[in-house]
Amino acid sequence: MTEEILRIFGFNSVPIPEKWNLSLPISPKINKDHLQRSISESLVGKGFSEVMNNSLTKSSYVSALGMGELKDEHSVRMLNPLSQDLDSMRQTLLFGLLENIERNQNRQSPNLRLFEFGKTYAKYTSGYFESQQLILCMTGQLNSDNWLTPEKGKETLVSYYHLKGMVFGILDRLGFAGQYVEKEVKNALFADGQTIELHKKTVAECGWATTEQVNAFGIKNPVFFAVIQWDVLMELLNRVKIDFSELPKSFATRRDLSLLLDQKVNFSSLRQTAMQTERKLLKSVGLFDVYEGKNLESGKKSYALSFILQDGDRTLTDQEIDACMQKIQINLEKECGAVLRN
Repeated sequence: MTEEILRIFGFNSVPIPEKWNLSLPISPKINKDHLQRSISESLVGKGFSEVMNNSLTKSSYVSALGMGELKDEHSVRMLNPLSQDLDSMRQTLLFGLLENIERNQNRQSPNLRLFEFGKTYAKYTSGYFESQQLILCMTGQLNSDNWLTPEKGKETLVSYYHLKGMVFGILDRLGFAGQYVEKEVKNALFADGQTIELHKKTVAECGWATTEQVNAFGIKNPVFFAVIQWDVLMELLNRVKIDFSELPKSFATRRDLSLLLDQKVNFSSLRQTAMQTERKLLKSVGLFDVYEGKNLESGKKSYALSFILQDGDRTLTDQEIDACMQKIQINLEKECGAVLRN
C-alpha cells in the first residue's frame, strides 16, 4: 500500500536527506544450505557420489525388514497411491540406498561410496514427524583395480572403520572435534555398530546392514552405513565456538604406553579419559598397535597408545612430561582397568 501511494505522489517529490545513518544487522543464524553444500563437496572430494531418491517408497520394506522404531503403524501411507512401489513415505533413507547398490551391482559397479541428504517421515500418536538426515553408505573394494592393488582375490574391502572415519571427519569439520561420546548402538536397523552422542543427544549411528537386508536386495558384499541426524547437528552448532591461536613455538613430545585391557574396553574411552586428565598439554592420543592372541589371558587384549604433549610457548621438561604421563596412567588404571605391560 505504501509503495502504491508513493507512485501516485511521485518518488521524485519525496525529499531525501543529505546524510543517512544505517546499522548493518549481524545475523547469528546458521546458513544451513551453505553447510550442506560444504559437507557435500567434502564427501565428493573423498570419492563419494550423491544420490537423490524418491521420498515415496514401498511399505513392504518396513513390513519385511523393519526393526526397532520402523513399524507399519508409523508409516505415512498415500490415500491414492500410483503403485505399490510408491504407497508410503520413507521412514529411513537406507532402503533407497540399498536399491541404488543393487542396481549398480547388477551393472558391474559393486564398489560404491554413496551419500544422500533427505527427509524421513513417520506418524506417531502425538502427530506426524519429519526430520532431515544425512546417510553415508560404503560397500565393495576400498580402491579400484590398478597395478598397485593386491593380486586378484586379495583386494582390500571397505570396513566399518573407513565409514566411521568419514563420520568423524564430518563432525570435526563442523567444529565438534573431541566432543563426541561413543556408545553401543541400540537401533535394531543395524547388525552392529556404535551410537555417537554430542551433549547427551544422539547425532549419528553407524554400523553395518543386517544379513536380512543385504540378502533381500541380493547384495554380495557387506554394506556399511551411517545415519546422521542433520537437524540435531544444526541445533548444536550454536554451541560451537571457534578459537584462533598462533602456531606453537616449541616442538611436540611423544610418549607411548603399552596397556593390557579387557576386551570390552574401547579406544574412545581410553582417549576420553586421557584427554580429561590432562586438558592443557595433551594434544592427541593415537592407537598404533593392537594384539590379541597367544601369551594373553582369555578375554584380554593389548593396546599400544601414543600421547602427544606440547606447550605452545616453551619446551616441556622431562619432569613435566613424566608427571603428566603418570597422572594419565593412574587414571587409565582407575577408570578403564588398564594394566601397564612391561
